[in-house]
Amino acid sequence: MPATSKKRQATEQDSDTPAAKRTSARYVDLITILAGADKSPFVVHKYALCNKSKFFAAACKREWKEGVEKTICVPSITPEIFELYVHWVYSGKIDLSLLPLVSPRAGNSRSDDVEGGAQDVQYLIELYVAGDTFMDEPVQNKVIDRLAAKMECWLEGGGMCIQPGHIEYLWSRTSPDSAIRDLFLDSIASTMVKDQLQPFRAMKGAQDFWYSLAEHQLERGDLCVEDFAPTWERRCVYHVHRSDEERRACEQRD
Repeated sequence: MPATSKKRQATEQDSDTPAAKRTSARYVDLITILAGADKSPFVVHKYALCNKSKFFAAACKREWKEGVEKTICVPSITPEIFELYVHWVYSGKIDLSLLPLVSPRAGNSRSDDVEGGAQDVQYLIELYVAGDTFMDEPVQNKVIDRLAAKMECWLEGGGMCIQPGHIEYLWSRTSPDSAIRDLFLDSIASTMVKDQLQPFRAMKGAQDFWYSLAEHQLERGDLCVEDFAPTWERRCVYHVHRSDEERRACEQRD
């Protein structure tokens, strides 16, 4: 009877190992992420992070020298936003309650105050941009879902939380063809009146924004507001899809 090779023996032993033990072994390897200009450290399981992010998966393919701490710097992502991202990595959820609200009027409810609502919108925008940096389309789409739900409330008279700072941030950190720009342009076009747009005239990059808004309006033509206003049902329009198959699956799911 031929002898069993060591490689085959190892494979057979691996297959006999309970799934729970094989899975837990994946969470032994840790890496440190240094977020923001101050390099705030976050110790994260490599498997969990790389499973969500193609950026970190590529970064972790490099060889670290023995005894050298495994670290990756992401200076453009603030510690607050990276904390949101880490929570997403482990739970698959976006939990804005992890971050504080500056507005003193917000109290215990984030939805009771326009200023607090605007701050949450900023958090979501920054998380979307982080998702783009980390090459994590699902978190970007989850952000779009949250924003679309908020914007549908605004359309129904629930207050308006888009601020010039949101547009400045987006227009400086996203490409002209970014779907999240379309989302904000659709929301502004469907909910804002002339007087509400006055504060946007003095912001940085105002010319690019006004050009985008004008072009957007021309593309919408004679469409009714209901045909292009952001809603929960239309959120797939603003999702990031890596293929036509993904787009069709998303449309069918919705």
